[in-house]
Amino acid sequence: LCNYVENNYSSEPSFEIKNSNGKHTIHAASFWIGGVDQDNKFHLSAPTFMLQGFDIFQGPMMYAQYYNEQEDAKWNRVWKVNKETVDKHRLHFSDEGYEIPEVIENWPAHGDISKGQSPNLAPFVDVNADGEYNPEKGDYPSIKGDQAILFIYNDARAQHASGAQQMGVEVVGMAYAFNRPSDETYDNMVFTEYTIINRSGWDYKDVKIGVWTD
Repeated sequence: LCNYVENNYSSEPSFEIKNSNGKHTIHAASFWIGGVDQDNKFHLSAPTFMLQGFDIFQGPMMYAQYYNEQEDAKWNRVWKVNKETVDKHRLHFSDEGYEIPEVIENWPAHGDISKGQSPNLAPFVDVNADGEYNPEKGDYPSIKGDQAILFIYNDARAQHASGAQQMGVEVVGMAYAFNRPSDETYDNMVFTEYTIINRSGWDYKDVKIGVWTD
């Protein structure tokens, strides 16, 4: 995930092979999406190395005045959670002395609608079906795999470094993996799921989606 602060890019490779003593298969990778609007104008979100700027920006879409350092500090992160942590929370959330783990307590289930953020962001299990994320009442993150990493970004904050027109999309991504030592395929595979929300007000056609990988 990118950091909006200029010159904060690291040239170090990002994806280390398990048990490989520091070998990497991926230097950088990102999700691309493009489409044609109702006026036949092309829109594209296509981040690469982000050396000269960005096509994507941390956090959900919101009113322009709220793109600031305070919101950046809140959203410029990932939420890493283990299934074991979630299972423990489900069993013990009401126990005396139990402390809710930070990642569950601060799971980004809802945006601030007063700031123009989406009311529903990260998926969660709503135990009492009240529509609100309340981990102290037993609600918990809805994840896949034995470990998951959630991230949220948008492409609408500022002009794209690629020069393309913004798509106006909000992306909730989850990378997850399974701990399956007896299954070599699952134990060495990482899945990534993207939920893409079109918040542009445009209807797009001829939409293409792909993954850029170096």
